[in-house]
Amino acid sequence: MIRLSSLVGIALIVPMVLLGCERTSTAPSPAPPEASQALAAETAAETSNAQAVPDDIAELSKLEDVMKQIGRSFKFLRTHIADAASDGQSLEHARRIRLLAAKAGGMTPELVSRAPEAEQAAKMATFHEKFAALPPLVDELIAALEAGDRDAAQKALTDMHEAEEAGHEAMGVEDH
Repeated sequence: MIRLSSLVGIALIVPMVLLGCERTSTAPSPAPPEASQALAAETAAETSNAQAVPDDIAELSKLEDVMKQIGRSFKFLRTHIADAASDGQSLEHARRIRLLAAKAGGMTPELVSRAPEAEQAAKMATFHEKFAALPPLVDELIAALEAGDRDAAQKALTDMHEAEEAGHEAMGVEDH
């Protein structure tokens, strides 16, 4: 069972998805600011719970692959959000975004690792800051889907897209 704190991981991951990172690095992330360190610690605790993470997610080792999976779930949500018959699948995709975001939280975007060392910490802080907007929006989406509220679900998805765009802009990602 996924705990609500799993959403914290989304705050770390969605910006990557939203930023459309093309390449990934498994190099350790530069130390995040204090607020991000707490978020990273919660994310690590969530991802260490192997029972909560499906094998297909646990096996992903490249941020690019994680982001592609998040993108697929976003695409499903965008194309099915108005269809009440798809609410079950939409909920699965929203919850999957949570897990994928937690996975990506421990990874470093290639655009950060390619930056001059003096700029890496600031870029990671921006990444974490922009990613933090996602969990509450995913919560809103899940609550709306569970309640069958089409308007609220569409609004939450629109807000998620706007957060994605803001993250891409802040990180300087043009092609995503």
